[in-house]
Amino acid sequence: MGISRLTLFLAVQLLWLPSCGLFVGEPSLPSLEDVAEARADEAEDWQLLEQAWLASSENTFNPLQTVAALRLDHPDSVRLAIFEQDLQGEHLGAAQTRDLAEALYLQAPTALNTYLWARVVDDPARRDSLLVEALDLDDELVDARVLQIASAAFAGQTDVINDLLGLIGDHPGSASAWRLLGTLAPLFDRRDLAHAAAETEPWSPFDSENRATFAEARRALQDGAHEHALVKSHELPQGESQTINLQVAIFAAMGKADVGLQVLDEFLEENPNDLVAVFNRALLLREYLNRADEATAELERFLQLDAEFGGADLMRRMQAELWLGRGPQS
Repeated sequence: MGISRLTLFLAVQLLWLPSCGLFVGEPSLPSLEDVAEARADEAEDWQLLEQAWLASSENTFNPLQTVAALRLDHPDSVRLAIFEQDLQGEHLGAAQTRDLAEALYLQAPTALNTYLWARVVDDPARRDSLLVEALDLDDELVDARVLQIASAAFAGQTDVINDLLGLIGDHPGSASAWRLLGTLAPLFDRRDLAHAAAETEPWSPFDSENRATFAEARRALQDGAHEHALVKSHELPQGESQTINLQVAIFAAMGKADVGLQVLDEFLEENPNDLVAVFNRALLLREYLNRADEATAELERFLQLDAEFGGADLMRRMQAELWLGRGPQS
């Protein structure tokens, strides 16, 4: 069946769909034993990523310098390159990170540099062309193919699950592919695949406990086990954006949108520019509490914050524009 951008977006936020069986003729998932074997084959690269994380955590004054030094010694590590770029985004901001990626691409348009530029480029059409270019240079650059599938999904294409399952079958050790499956599966009425993806967590040792707990809480929410999801959410770091927004989704699913709104309001007092929280507040007001006028003001604030600071994902920005009657823009 087709899936519109609006349907896809709303499902990403707070709505979860019931499960169904395997589609006839779709690729089968590798076993957990296959996944474990693939992880073992890539153990050195995961250890390098852990080393980078520990080094950056210890050098709080200049974590980017520490990771850049590691990158010089390991220029072909895709995971390390992604970690460095994410760290740049955290410490330098989105605009400077884009400038650095573009400069690196222009200086040396390798497959990896082309993919890194695609990760942060603003224009979806340019991103897609860069991904094609990266894969032409290296058709084994799995993370580029994962991003390509993600882009197709958010553009409304319906054959992405089969493509993603095929990719996972060929590369069972791809954390990014499994995590994309965990994100997309509920949107296509595939709780079975969401469960399978959650079972592969954790992937990285430095975020293993929280990521696994978050995955379990999300899975419980999908299954309608709202109380269990709430209990698991309290095992996560309290007061952080990801935890707060998960708890808000749980309260909304429990029919307690007013409680979710109170949680968001308390969080926003200390974090007034948190884009996800501002958007979710508008979502609660509009879709759950029938307070459309207040929601409109919140959506305007969301877009203003994004224009000033950046950082909003395309789907939230597009949805805000649609709700404000401006039509989708990219």
